[in-house]
Amino acid sequence: MSTTISIANEPARARLLRSFGFDKTAPVVIAIATFSAMHCPQPLLPLLQQAFDVEKTTVSLVTTATLLPLGLAPLFYGLLLRAFPAHRLLVWGSGLLMAATLALSMAPDFPLLLGLRVVQGLLAPAVLTSLMTLAGATMRERQAAGMLSEHSIGRAMAVYVAATIFGGFFGRFLAGTVASVWGWRWGLGAVSLLTVAAWLMALGIPRSRGGSFARLELSALAEVLRKPGFLPFFCFIFVEFFIFTALLNLLPFRIAEIGAGSSPFRVAVLYVGYLIGILISLAAPWTVLRLGGEARTVRLGALVLLLCVPLFLATTYGLTFVAVLVLCIGMFQVHSVLPGWLNELGSQQRSVVNGLYLSFYYVGGAAGSALPAVLYRHSSWAWTMAALGAMQLVALALCLTGGRRTPP
Repeated sequence: MSTTISIANEPARARLLRSFGFDKTAPVVIAIATFSAMHCPQPLLPLLQQAFDVEKTTVSLVTTATLLPLGLAPLFYGLLLRAFPAHRLLVWGSGLLMAATLALSMAPDFPLLLGLRVVQGLLAPAVLTSLMTLAGATMRERQAAGMLSEHSIGRAMAVYVAATIFGGFFGRFLAGTVASVWGWRWGLGAVSLLTVAAWLMALGIPRSRGGSFARLELSALAEVLRKPGFLPFFCFIFVEFFIFTALLNLLPFRIAEIGAGSSPFRVAVLYVGYLIGILISLAAPWTVLRLGGEARTVRLGALVLLLCVPLFLATTYGLTFVAVLVLCIGMFQVHSVLPGWLNELGSQQRSVVNGLYLSFYYVGGAAGSALPAVLYRHSSWAWTMAALGAMQLVALALCLTGGRRTPP
């Protein structure tokens, strides 16, 4: 069933909202709020560890609890999402995400806090999938009516990607800044206000006549994995996001260890480097052209990630800031190019390629948020960096293997 509404028969309220730019603002606000809610506890991990008297390995599960459902969602959510109209799913999903984020700031014990993080991880894919379905259907309808050009669609997607990156940064920065003055509960509470705004935006989006989501079949998954080069690249992105998440998750504890202060604000400032991802994503087509193709661009990103791991051995706050910046440059260089490239190579099965990519990506992040914390607790920071460096060598080998097997 179509998710679009006829432009000619567009309700008066929808036309009024569109005249004020609501149709462009709402998806951006919802994306920022959703990604902010997903990542906001990261700079607060030492405070949460102290508040609930748990180990580093245990408090790190606060990140794992949200990333793991995100990794499983692309493979299994099709069974659920096909039963609900996209608009209804967006309204209910954003409303429940708002409630879960508000409750997170009031959690009386660690098990409940962890459970609420799982709920956030289950709701975020529903919000983002329904949002993209509605936005995509509206853009296609307006393009068919001559109201939107192909260039405008590409620009809208670039804005959406920038919004997700900004949300990942802003949730961390807002929570850390507020928590440094008023404590972790107020930090999480401040982020929950963003989810309130997102829910109100979702309520204002015009209703559609239904929703249609593709369901991933197991046979299609196996077929894509058998394609030359695809499995190495999926394993490659698993390792890359494993390392990226591990370093960002352990960062608050490392800052305290080197005597650079344990203030959530000082940790939050380190995440400013995350914003470089917006520029890298917007410049990705130019970068691919200048470097002579997607394969070289992805390899360069992998090399940058390999070089950045030793930088995290720094014992000063300033050099650690540089290390985070270089980490984000390498990661976003890979992540801004690889999904589109794999989509082109598997153009007949794009939904399956996207689903597998996101699953490997987020499951890698979930593992990276948990396992290195165990190593860090039982050994040292140097050994943890050595292990991550060895993993990056494996990632580089996977990248080279995938590049050789894919068609030019």
